[in-house]
Amino acid sequence: MNIRTEIAEHNRLFLWGIFILYLVLAAWGISRHELWGDEIHAWNIAKGSNHLCQLFRSTRYEGHPPLWHLLLFILSRFTADPWFMQALHFVIAALVCRMLVFGSPFSFLTKLLLPFGYFFLYEYGVLSRNYSLAILLIFLLLAVIRRRGATYQWLYFLPLFILSFTHIYGIFMAVSLHLYYMLLLRERKMFRWLTACAGLVLLLPAVWFVFPPPEGETNLQFFLSRWEFSQAVVSIQAPLRAWVPVVAWWEPHCWNTEFVLQWQQEWRWLRFGTPFISIGILLLAGSVLKRNQKAWMLFACNCLLIMCFSAIIFPASTLRYTGFLFIGWIVAWWLFCAEQEPLKKEIRIVQGLLAIQLIGSLIMLPKDLRQPFSQLPAVNGLLNTAPPGIPIVTDYWTLNAVAAFANRSMYCIDLRKEVSFVVWGNDFALIRQQKHRYDAGIREWFRHSDQDTVCLISTVSPWQLKNLDPLFMREFHPLLIGELEGSIEKGSDLYLYQINKQ
Repeated sequence: MNIRTEIAEHNRLFLWGIFILYLVLAAWGISRHELWGDEIHAWNIAKGSNHLCQLFRSTRYEGHPPLWHLLLFILSRFTADPWFMQALHFVIAALVCRMLVFGSPFSFLTKLLLPFGYFFLYEYGVLSRNYSLAILLIFLLLAVIRRRGATYQWLYFLPLFILSFTHIYGIFMAVSLHLYYMLLLRERKMFRWLTACAGLVLLLPAVWFVFPPPEGETNLQFFLSRWEFSQAVVSIQAPLRAWVPVVAWWEPHCWNTEFVLQWQQEWRWLRFGTPFISIGILLLAGSVLKRNQKAWMLFACNCLLIMCFSAIIFPASTLRYTGFLFIGWIVAWWLFCAEQEPLKKEIRIVQGLLAIQLIGSLIMLPKDLRQPFSQLPAVNGLLNTAPPGIPIVTDYWTLNAVAAFANRSMYCIDLRKEVSFVVWGNDFALIRQQKHRYDAGIREWFRHSDQDTVCLISTVSPWQLKNLDPLFMREFHPLLIGELEGSIEKGSDLYLYQINKQ
Protein backbone atom coordinates (compact mmCIF):
# COMPACT_ATOMS: atom_id res chain seq x y z
CA MET A 1 0.00 0.00 0.00
CA ASN A 2 1.54 3.34 -1.06
CA ILE A 3 1.43 6.53 1.01
CA ARG A 4 -1.45 8.12 -0.91
CA THR A 5 -3.61 5.02 -0.61
CA GLU A 6 -2.85 4.79 3.10
CA ILE A 7 -3.77 8.44 3.68
CA ALA A 8 -7.00 8.03 1.69
CA GLU A 9 -7.89 4.96 3.76
CA HIS A 10 -7.27 6.82 7.03
CA ASN A 11 -9.35 9.75 5.82
CA ARG A 12 -12.19 7.42 4.92
CA LEU A 13 -12.09 5.86 8.39
CA PHE A 14 -12.26 9.33 9.95
CA LEU A 15 -15.24 10.19 7.75
CA TRP A 16 -17.02 7.05 8.87
CA GLY A 17 -16.29 8.09 12.45
CA ILE A 18 -17.89 11.49 11.82
CA PHE A 19 -20.95 9.85 10.26
CA ILE A 20 -21.39 7.30 13.06
CA LEU A 21 -20.97 9.99 15.74
CA TYR A 22 -23.66 12.05 13.99
CA LEU A 23 -26.01 9.05 13.96
CA VAL A 24 -25.46 8.48 17.68
CA LEU A 25 -26.04 12.12 18.63
CA ALA A 26 -29.05 12.53 16.32
CA ALA A 27 -30.64 9.28 17.56
CA TRP A 28 -30.02 10.27 21.17
CA GLY A 29 -31.44 13.74 20.60
CA ILE A 30 -34.53 12.48 18.75
CA SER A 31 -35.24 9.79 21.36
CA ARG A 32 -35.17 12.41 24.14
CA HIS A 33 -36.96 15.17 22.23
CA GLU A 34 -40.61 15.83 23.10
CA LEU A 35 -42.70 16.72 20.06
CA TRP A 36 -44.29 20.16 20.00
CA GLY A 37 -47.24 21.77 18.20
CA ASP A 38 -45.93 22.22 14.65
CA GLU A 39 -44.37 18.76 14.57
CA ILE A 40 -47.53 16.95 15.66
CA HIS A 41 -49.77 19.25 13.62
CA ALA A 42 -48.53 17.72 10.35
CA TRP A 43 -48.88 14.24 11.87
CA ASN A 44 -52.47 14.92 12.95
CA ILE A 45 -53.50 16.11 9.49
CA ALA A 46 -51.96 13.03 7.89
CA LYS A 47 -53.42 10.65 10.47
CA GLY A 48 -56.85 12.30 10.49
CA SER A 49 -57.28 12.36 6.69
CA ASN A 50 -59.32 9.43 5.41
CA HIS A 51 -58.10 9.68 1.83
CA LEU A 52 -55.67 11.64 -0.33
CA CYS A 53 -58.25 14.16 -1.51
CA GLN A 54 -58.99 15.14 2.08
CA LEU A 55 -55.26 15.33 2.81
CA PHE A 56 -54.61 17.67 -0.10
CA ARG A 57 -57.64 19.82 0.79
CA SER A 58 -56.38 20.22 4.36
CA THR A 59 -52.80 20.99 3.36
CA ARG A 60 -53.97 23.79 1.07
CA TYR A 61 -54.25 25.93 4.22
CA GLU A 62 -50.80 25.04 5.55
CA GLY A 63 -48.63 27.35 3.46
CA HIS A 64 -46.45 24.31 2.62
CA PRO A 65 -46.50 21.96 -0.36
CA PRO A 66 -47.76 18.50 0.70
CA LEU A 67 -44.79 16.12 0.24
CA TRP A 68 -44.02 15.76 3.97
CA HIS A 69 -47.73 15.31 4.74
CA LEU A 70 -47.95 12.69 2.00
CA LEU A 71 -45.10 10.66 3.53
CA LEU A 72 -46.76 10.91 6.94
CA PHE A 73 -50.11 9.92 5.45
CA ILE A 74 -48.57 6.70 4.11
CA LEU A 75 -46.86 6.05 7.46
CA SER A 76 -50.05 6.72 9.44
CA ARG A 77 -51.89 3.97 7.54
CA PHE A 78 -49.78 1.52 9.56
CA THR A 79 -49.51 3.22 12.95
CA ALA A 80 -51.05 6.02 15.03
CA ASP A 81 -47.87 6.48 17.10
CA PRO A 82 -46.09 9.77 16.22
CA TRP A 83 -42.78 8.20 17.29
CA PHE A 84 -42.62 6.61 13.84
CA MET A 85 -42.60 10.11 12.34
CA GLN A 86 -39.45 10.78 14.34
CA ALA A 87 -37.95 7.50 13.10
CA LEU A 88 -38.68 8.51 9.49
CA HIS A 89 -37.09 11.89 10.08
CA PHE A 90 -34.00 10.24 11.57
CA VAL A 91 -33.55 8.22 8.37
CA ILE A 92 -33.85 11.40 6.26
CA ALA A 93 -31.38 13.31 8.48
CA ALA A 94 -28.96 10.35 8.30
CA LEU A 95 -29.10 10.37 4.50
CA VAL A 96 -28.41 14.12 4.50
CA CYS A 97 -25.34 13.60 6.68
CA ARG A 98 -24.22 10.66 4.53
CA MET A 99 -24.24 12.83 1.41
CA LEU A 100 -22.60 15.72 3.23
CA VAL A 101 -19.74 13.65 4.62
CA PHE A 102 -19.05 11.32 1.69
CA GLY A 103 -20.40 13.25 -1.31
CA SER A 104 -19.33 16.86 -0.77
CA PRO A 105 -16.05 18.37 -2.05
CA PHE A 106 -15.31 20.06 1.30
CA SER A 107 -12.11 19.83 3.31
CA PHE A 108 -11.88 17.38 6.20
CA LEU A 109 -12.30 20.08 8.87
CA THR A 110 -15.36 21.50 7.10
CA LYS A 111 -16.88 18.01 7.00
CA LEU A 112 -16.16 17.69 10.71
CA LEU A 113 -17.81 21.00 11.62
CA LEU A 114 -20.87 20.98 9.34
CA PRO A 115 -22.82 17.91 10.56
CA PHE A 116 -22.57 18.98 14.20
CA GLY A 117 -23.61 22.58 13.66
CA TYR A 118 -26.91 23.94 14.93
CA PHE A 119 -28.97 23.44 11.79
CA PHE A 120 -27.77 20.05 10.60
CA LEU A 121 -27.68 18.42 14.03
CA TYR A 122 -30.49 20.11 15.93
CA GLU A 123 -32.98 22.30 14.05
CA TYR A 124 -33.09 20.10 10.92
CA GLY A 125 -31.94 16.90 12.65
CA VAL A 126 -33.65 16.44 16.02
CA LEU A 127 -36.86 18.32 15.18
CA SER A 128 -39.16 16.38 12.85
CA ARG A 129 -40.31 18.80 10.16
CA ASN A 130 -40.14 19.04 6.37
CA TYR A 131 -36.88 21.01 6.24
CA SER A 132 -34.49 18.05 6.29
CA LEU A 133 -36.46 16.43 3.46
CA ALA A 134 -35.86 19.59 1.40
CA ILE A 135 -32.12 19.49 2.14
CA LEU A 136 -31.91 15.85 1.09
CA LEU A 137 -33.48 16.66 -2.26
CA ILE A 138 -31.20 19.70 -2.66
CA PHE A 139 -28.17 17.46 -2.21
CA LEU A 140 -29.57 14.92 -4.68
CA LEU A 141 -30.04 17.73 -7.17
CA LEU A 142 -26.43 18.81 -6.65
CA ALA A 143 -25.28 15.32 -7.57
CA VAL A 144 -27.22 15.53 -10.84
CA ILE A 145 -26.17 19.09 -11.68
CA ARG A 146 -22.46 18.28 -11.55
CA ARG A 147 -22.84 15.46 -14.09
CA ARG A 148 -22.25 16.11 -17.76
CA GLY A 149 -24.33 14.97 -20.70
CA ALA A 150 -27.86 15.21 -22.01
CA THR A 151 -29.05 12.15 -20.07
CA TYR A 152 -28.38 13.84 -16.75
CA GLN A 153 -29.88 17.07 -18.08
CA TRP A 154 -33.29 15.43 -18.37
CA LEU A 155 -32.85 13.52 -15.10
CA TYR A 156 -32.35 16.91 -13.44
CA PHE A 157 -36.05 17.82 -13.70
CA LEU A 158 -37.28 15.05 -11.39
CA PRO A 159 -35.48 16.10 -8.15
CA LEU A 160 -36.15 19.76 -9.05
CA PHE A 161 -39.88 19.06 -9.21
CA ILE A 162 -39.92 16.99 -6.01
CA LEU A 163 -37.81 19.60 -4.16
CA SER A 164 -40.43 22.25 -4.89
CA PHE A 165 -43.04 20.15 -3.04
CA THR A 166 -41.16 20.16 0.28
CA HIS A 167 -41.44 23.77 1.50
CA ILE A 168 -41.78 27.30 0.18
CA TYR A 169 -38.07 27.74 0.92
CA GLY A 170 -37.56 24.57 -1.08
CA ILE A 171 -39.17 26.44 -4.00
CA PHE A 172 -36.76 29.34 -3.47
CA MET A 173 -33.83 26.92 -3.51
CA ALA A 174 -35.22 25.22 -6.62
CA VAL A 175 -35.37 28.60 -8.41
CA SER A 176 -31.82 29.43 -7.30
CA LEU A 177 -30.42 26.05 -8.34
CA HIS A 178 -32.23 26.32 -11.66
CA LEU A 179 -30.56 29.68 -12.24
CA TYR A 180 -27.17 28.12 -11.46
CA TYR A 181 -27.85 25.20 -13.80
CA MET A 182 -28.84 27.50 -16.66
CA LEU A 183 -25.60 29.46 -16.19
CA LEU A 184 -23.70 26.18 -16.14
CA LEU A 185 -25.37 24.99 -19.36
CA ARG A 186 -24.57 28.30 -21.01
CA GLU A 187 -20.95 27.84 -19.98
CA ARG A 188 -20.99 24.34 -21.51
CA LYS A 189 -22.72 25.72 -24.60
CA MET A 190 -25.73 23.47 -23.91
CA PHE A 191 -28.22 26.15 -22.89
CA ARG A 192 -31.74 25.96 -24.35
CA TRP A 193 -34.62 28.32 -23.61
CA LEU A 194 -36.90 25.28 -23.57
CA THR A 195 -34.91 23.86 -20.64
CA ALA A 196 -35.04 27.16 -18.78
CA CYS A 197 -38.80 27.57 -19.20
CA ALA A 198 -39.55 23.91 -18.48
CA GLY A 199 -37.80 24.16 -15.10
CA LEU A 200 -39.86 27.19 -14.08
CA VAL A 201 -43.14 25.63 -15.28
CA LEU A 202 -42.42 22.57 -13.14
CA LEU A 203 -42.45 24.77 -10.02
CA LEU A 204 -45.93 26.19 -10.63
CA PRO A 205 -47.93 23.29 -9.07
CA ALA A 206 -46.00 23.68 -5.80
CA VAL A 207 -46.54 27.45 -5.84
CA TRP A 208 -50.28 26.81 -6.19
CA PHE A 209 -50.20 24.63 -3.06
CA VAL A 210 -48.31 27.24 -1.04
CA PHE A 211 -50.92 29.98 -1.34
CA PRO A 212 -54.15 29.09 0.51
CA PRO A 213 -57.53 29.31 -1.24
CA PRO A 214 -59.15 32.79 -1.30
CA GLU A 215 -61.85 31.61 1.11
CA GLY A 216 -59.22 30.56 3.66
CA GLU A 217 -58.50 32.96 6.50
CA THR A 218 -54.70 32.80 6.13
CA ASN A 219 -54.67 33.73 2.45
CA LEU A 220 -52.32 36.21 0.81
CA GLN A 221 -54.62 39.13 1.60
CA PHE A 222 -54.52 38.17 5.29
CA PHE A 223 -50.74 38.55 5.45
CA LEU A 224 -50.63 41.70 3.35
CA SER A 225 -53.28 43.38 5.52
CA ARG A 226 -51.19 42.69 8.64
CA TRP A 227 -47.98 44.09 7.16
CA GLU A 228 -45.94 46.36 9.40
CA PHE A 229 -42.58 48.06 8.96
CA SER A 230 -41.16 45.78 11.66
CA GLN A 231 -41.27 42.95 9.11
CA ALA A 232 -38.59 44.72 7.10
CA VAL A 233 -36.46 44.98 10.25
CA VAL A 234 -36.93 41.24 10.91
CA SER A 235 -35.88 40.53 7.33
CA ILE A 236 -32.66 42.52 7.78
CA GLN A 237 -31.94 40.59 11.00
CA ALA A 238 -32.39 37.23 9.24
CA PRO A 239 -28.67 36.74 8.35
CA LEU A 240 -27.74 37.22 12.02
CA ARG A 241 -30.13 34.45 13.00
CA ALA A 242 -28.86 32.25 10.14
CA TRP A 243 -25.10 32.47 10.78
CA VAL A 244 -25.18 33.05 14.55
CA PRO A 245 -27.92 30.61 15.70
CA VAL A 246 -26.86 30.82 19.34
CA VAL A 247 -29.94 30.90 21.55
CA ALA A 248 -30.39 33.15 24.59
CA TRP A 249 -29.36 30.35 26.95
CA TRP A 250 -30.45 32.20 30.10
CA GLU A 251 -34.09 32.40 28.99
CA PRO A 252 -36.47 29.66 30.28
CA HIS A 253 -38.07 29.42 26.81
CA CYS A 254 -34.89 29.89 24.82
CA TRP A 255 -35.74 28.08 21.57
CA ASN A 256 -36.12 30.39 18.56
CA THR A 257 -34.31 33.19 20.35
CA GLU A 258 -30.96 34.68 19.30
CA PHE A 259 -28.71 35.96 22.05
CA VAL A 260 -27.56 39.19 20.35
CA LEU A 261 -31.13 40.13 19.45
CA GLN A 262 -32.24 39.23 22.98
CA TRP A 263 -29.61 41.54 24.45
CA GLN A 264 -31.36 44.39 22.65
CA GLN A 265 -33.95 44.37 25.44
CA GLU A 266 -31.26 45.39 27.95
CA TRP A 267 -28.96 47.44 25.75
CA ARG A 268 -31.11 49.46 23.41
CA TRP A 269 -28.14 50.83 21.48
CA LEU A 270 -27.82 47.34 19.97
CA ARG A 271 -31.03 47.96 18.04
CA PHE A 272 -29.11 50.38 15.86
CA GLY A 273 -26.10 48.09 15.55
CA THR A 274 -27.68 44.69 14.82
CA PRO A 275 -28.86 45.57 11.27
CA PHE A 276 -25.26 46.50 10.36
CA ILE A 277 -23.91 43.36 12.05
CA SER A 278 -26.44 41.25 10.16
CA ILE A 279 -25.69 42.79 6.77
CA GLY A 280 -21.96 42.54 7.53
CA ILE A 281 -22.29 38.81 8.16
CA LEU A 282 -24.20 38.39 4.91
CA LEU A 283 -21.51 40.26 2.96
CA LEU A 284 -18.78 38.23 4.66
CA ALA A 285 -20.48 34.96 3.75
CA GLY A 286 -20.98 36.10 0.17
CA SER A 287 -17.36 37.28 -0.16
CA VAL A 288 -16.03 33.71 -0.24
CA LEU A 289 -18.06 33.05 -3.40
CA LYS A 290 -17.08 36.11 -5.44
CA ARG A 291 -14.53 34.21 -7.58
CA ASN A 292 -17.31 31.98 -8.93
CA GLN A 293 -20.06 33.99 -10.58
CA LYS A 294 -22.51 31.07 -10.85
CA ALA A 295 -22.23 30.11 -7.16
CA TRP A 296 -22.47 33.76 -6.11
CA MET A 297 -25.60 34.22 -8.24
CA LEU A 298 -27.21 31.14 -6.66
CA PHE A 299 -26.47 32.49 -3.19
CA ALA A 300 -27.71 35.99 -4.03
CA CYS A 301 -30.91 34.71 -5.66
CA ASN A 302 -31.79 32.54 -2.64
CA CYS A 303 -31.09 35.39 -0.19
CA LEU A 304 -33.13 37.85 -2.24
CA LEU A 305 -36.14 35.53 -2.45
CA ILE A 306 -36.11 34.65 1.27
CA MET A 307 -35.57 38.18 2.53
CA CYS A 308 -38.17 39.72 0.20
CA PHE A 309 -40.70 37.07 1.20
CA SER A 310 -39.90 37.79 4.84
CA ALA A 311 -40.16 41.57 4.41
CA ILE A 312 -43.44 41.54 2.48
CA ILE A 313 -45.46 38.41 3.30
CA PHE A 314 -44.34 36.21 6.20
CA PRO A 315 -41.54 37.36 8.54
CA ALA A 316 -38.55 35.03 8.92
CA SER A 317 -38.47 35.54 12.68
CA THR A 318 -37.54 31.97 13.62
CA LEU A 319 -34.31 30.04 13.23
CA ARG A 320 -35.88 27.29 11.14
CA TYR A 321 -36.81 29.81 8.44
CA THR A 322 -33.60 31.84 8.42
CA GLY A 323 -31.62 28.60 8.35
CA PHE A 324 -32.31 28.32 4.63
CA LEU A 325 -30.12 31.39 4.08
CA PHE A 326 -27.33 29.31 5.61
CA ILE A 327 -28.30 26.21 3.61
CA GLY A 328 -28.23 28.22 0.37
CA TRP A 329 -24.74 29.41 1.28
CA ILE A 330 -23.54 25.85 1.94
CA VAL A 331 -24.97 24.74 -1.41
CA ALA A 332 -23.20 27.61 -3.19
CA TRP A 333 -19.93 26.77 -1.39
CA TRP A 334 -20.38 23.10 -2.38
CA LEU A 335 -20.62 24.06 -6.07
CA PHE A 336 -17.75 26.53 -5.69
CA CYS A 337 -15.44 23.84 -4.26
CA ALA A 338 -16.53 21.35 -6.92
CA GLU A 339 -15.24 23.69 -9.65
CA GLN A 340 -12.12 25.30 -8.22
CA GLU A 341 -9.65 25.16 -5.37
CA PRO A 342 -10.66 27.59 -2.58
CA LEU A 343 -8.08 29.97 -1.16
CA LYS A 344 -6.85 29.62 2.42
CA LYS A 345 -8.52 32.92 3.32
CA GLU A 346 -11.86 31.70 2.00
CA ILE A 347 -11.55 28.41 3.87
CA ARG A 348 -10.77 30.23 7.13
CA ILE A 349 -13.88 32.43 6.78
CA VAL A 350 -16.08 29.40 6.08
CA GLN A 351 -14.70 27.38 8.97
CA GLY A 352 -14.96 30.36 11.32
CA LEU A 353 -18.65 30.76 10.51
CA LEU A 354 -19.18 27.01 10.91
CA ALA A 355 -17.55 27.11 14.35
CA ILE A 356 -20.28 29.53 15.46
CA GLN A 357 -22.86 26.98 14.27
CA LEU A 358 -21.15 24.42 16.48
CA ILE A 359 -21.56 26.68 19.52
CA GLY A 360 -25.29 26.87 18.78
CA SER A 361 -25.74 23.10 18.83
CA LEU A 362 -23.51 22.66 21.90
CA ILE A 363 -25.91 24.91 23.82
CA MET A 364 -29.25 23.74 22.45
CA LEU A 365 -28.85 19.96 22.20
CA PRO A 366 -27.78 19.38 25.84
CA LYS A 367 -30.57 21.70 26.98
CA ASP A 368 -33.12 19.61 25.07
CA LEU A 369 -31.67 16.43 26.60
CA ARG A 370 -31.94 17.79 30.16
CA GLN A 371 -35.18 19.77 29.96
CA PRO A 372 -38.51 18.86 28.32
CA PHE A 373 -38.78 20.64 25.00
CA SER A 374 -42.55 20.27 25.21
CA GLN A 375 -45.02 18.93 27.79
CA LEU A 376 -47.54 17.97 25.08
CA PRO A 377 -46.59 14.25 24.98
CA ALA A 378 -47.56 14.07 28.68
CA VAL A 379 -51.14 15.13 27.95
CA ASN A 380 -52.52 11.65 28.78
CA GLY A 381 -51.02 11.78 32.25
CA LEU A 382 -52.63 15.14 32.94
CA LEU A 383 -55.97 14.02 31.51
CA ASN A 384 -55.94 11.04 33.90
CA THR A 385 -55.76 13.38 36.89
CA ALA A 386 -59.16 14.85 36.06
CA PRO A 387 -61.89 13.95 38.58
CA PRO A 388 -63.74 10.77 37.50
CA GLY A 389 -66.99 11.27 35.66
CA ILE A 390 -66.31 14.87 34.67
CA PRO A 391 -66.16 15.45 30.89
CA ILE A 392 -63.10 17.14 29.38
CA VAL A 393 -62.99 19.77 26.62
CA THR A 394 -60.06 21.55 25.00
CA ASP A 395 -59.23 24.68 23.03
CA TYR A 396 -57.99 25.18 19.49
CA TRP A 397 -54.25 25.22 20.15
CA THR A 398 -54.24 22.27 22.57
CA LEU A 399 -56.25 20.02 20.26
CA ASN A 400 -53.04 19.00 18.49
CA ALA A 401 -51.69 17.36 21.64
CA VAL A 402 -54.95 15.53 22.39
CA ALA A 403 -55.30 14.25 18.82
CA ALA A 404 -51.68 13.06 18.60
CA PHE A 405 -51.02 11.54 22.02
CA ALA A 406 -54.50 10.66 23.31
CA ASN A 407 -55.38 9.57 19.75
CA ARG A 408 -58.96 10.78 19.96
CA SER A 409 -61.15 13.67 18.98
CA MET A 410 -62.41 16.12 21.61
CA TYR A 411 -64.91 18.93 21.91
CA CYS A 412 -63.17 22.24 21.08
CA ILE A 413 -64.74 25.21 22.85
CA ASP A 414 -63.32 27.70 20.32
CA LEU A 415 -64.99 25.88 17.42
CA ARG A 416 -67.97 24.63 19.47
CA LYS A 417 -67.77 21.16 17.97
CA GLU A 418 -65.84 17.91 18.30
CA VAL A 419 -62.83 17.74 15.97
CA SER A 420 -59.85 15.46 15.45
CA PHE A 421 -57.26 17.82 13.94
CA VAL A 422 -56.65 21.50 13.32
CA VAL A 423 -56.81 23.13 9.88
CA TRP A 424 -55.71 26.75 9.38
CA GLY A 425 -58.80 27.53 7.32
CA ASN A 426 -62.16 29.09 8.11
CA ASP A 427 -62.01 27.75 11.66
CA PHE A 428 -59.13 30.09 12.34
CA ALA A 429 -61.25 33.01 11.15
CA LEU A 430 -64.00 32.03 13.61
CA ILE A 431 -61.54 32.16 16.51
CA ARG A 432 -60.16 35.56 15.56
CA GLN A 433 -63.67 37.03 15.37
CA GLN A 434 -64.60 35.96 18.91
CA LYS A 435 -63.75 38.57 21.53
CA HIS A 436 -64.51 36.28 24.50
CA ARG A 437 -64.09 32.87 22.95
CA TYR A 438 -63.50 30.94 26.20
CA ASP A 439 -66.50 32.48 27.91
CA ALA A 440 -68.75 31.99 24.87
CA GLY A 441 -67.47 28.47 24.23
CA ILE A 442 -68.00 27.23 27.79
CA ARG A 443 -71.47 28.79 27.93
CA GLU A 444 -72.35 27.07 24.68
CA TRP A 445 -71.12 23.72 26.02
CA PHE A 446 -73.14 24.02 29.24
CA ARG A 447 -76.22 25.03 27.22
CA HIS A 448 -76.20 21.68 25.40
CA SER A 449 -75.04 19.52 28.30
CA ASP A 450 -76.71 18.19 31.42
CA GLN A 451 -73.40 18.37 33.32
CA ASP A 452 -72.72 21.06 35.92
CA THR A 453 -68.92 20.71 35.82
CA VAL A 454 -66.39 20.38 33.01
CA CYS A 455 -62.59 20.21 32.80
CA LEU A 456 -60.59 22.23 30.27
CA ILE A 457 -57.17 21.04 29.08
CA SER A 458 -55.19 23.95 27.65
CA THR A 459 -51.72 25.28 26.85
CA VAL A 460 -52.84 28.68 28.16
CA SER A 461 -51.73 29.58 31.69
CA PRO A 462 -54.06 31.34 34.18
CA TRP A 463 -52.15 34.58 33.61
CA GLN A 464 -52.56 34.28 29.84
CA LEU A 465 -56.27 33.41 30.23
CA LYS A 466 -56.75 36.56 32.25
CA ASN A 467 -55.35 38.61 29.37
CA LEU A 468 -57.05 36.65 26.57
CA ASP A 469 -60.52 36.48 28.07
CA PRO A 470 -60.99 38.43 31.33
CA LEU A 471 -64.76 37.91 31.13
CA PHE A 472 -64.28 34.14 31.30
CA MET A 473 -62.05 34.42 34.37
CA ARG A 474 -64.45 36.82 36.08
CA GLU A 475 -67.63 34.86 35.36
CA PHE A 476 -66.48 31.25 35.81
CA HIS A 477 -63.43 31.49 38.13
CA PRO A 478 -61.76 28.36 36.67
CA LEU A 479 -59.89 26.30 39.25
CA LEU A 480 -56.42 25.11 38.23
CA ILE A 481 -56.26 21.43 39.27
CA GLY A 482 -53.18 20.30 37.32
CA GLU A 483 -50.23 21.73 35.43
CA LEU A 484 -47.11 20.67 33.57
CA GLU A 485 -44.63 23.52 33.11
CA GLY A 486 -40.95 23.98 32.26
CA SER A 487 -41.04 23.53 28.47
CA ILE A 488 -38.28 24.95 26.30
CA GLU A 489 -40.92 25.84 23.69
CA LYS A 490 -42.97 28.62 25.22
CA GLY A 491 -46.37 27.43 23.98
CA SER A 492 -46.02 23.81 25.12
CA ASP A 493 -46.89 23.85 28.83
CA LEU A 494 -50.16 22.18 29.85
CA TYR A 495 -52.87 23.25 32.31
CA LEU A 496 -56.01 21.48 33.52
CA TYR A 497 -58.91 23.61 34.82
CA GLN A 498 -62.13 22.62 36.53
CA ILE A 499 -65.06 24.87 35.61
CA ASN A 500 -68.44 24.90 37.33
CA LYS A 501 -71.68 26.00 35.70
CA GLN A 502 -72.81 29.46 36.81
